[in-house]
Amino acid sequence: MDTYIEVDDEMFALLESYAGTETTDDRVVEFAGESLSVLDYTGLFYIEVPPLNDSTLNSWDGIDYWLDELGGFFSGDILPADLPEDFDPYDDNFVSPSVVFGSTENFKKAVFEKLGERIKEGNAGVAFVTVTNGGRKLDLVYDNLDDWAFDFNDRVKVFEGDEYTEENGYYDL
Repeated sequence: MDTYIEVDDEMFALLESYAGTETTDDRVVEFAGESLSVLDYTGLFYIEVPPLNDSTLNSWDGIDYWLDELGGFFSGDILPADLPEDFDPYDDNFVSPSVVFGSTENFKKAVFEKLGERIKEGNAGVAFVTVTNGGRKLDLVYDNLDDWAFDFNDRVKVFEGDEYTEENGYYDL
């Protein structure tokens, strides 16, 4: 199956004007909706990660707040398996998250492992359609196909190719 669409100069110029951004331009959104039949998957997942710093690991409440912003987790979801069975993060006699995880990187790794399990259970990840014009190409990026399936989406991203980075929220889980 082809995962690209050849477009005329006018449409490509319109798409190119939004390269590297997300747009709500009705013409682009309508075109993206019409292009869904040829989409493919990047193998990546889009995740909006809240800011994480050392102070987040000072308390279990801080952890829970951060996890909730990420998307419906709580601290019990990501506790390491080697903790005692009776470990209760809210019992003052137990240790802080900074001791349990050791660093923000270790904490983030634990979260992303669990997040990867959950996402792969019910989400196919980020989809795209490559739009070409002569030798030029751009990707229309669909971060949330559920929104498109239910006609809730009113925006689409247009990428030139190098924007699929963790800094931009794209993760290989």
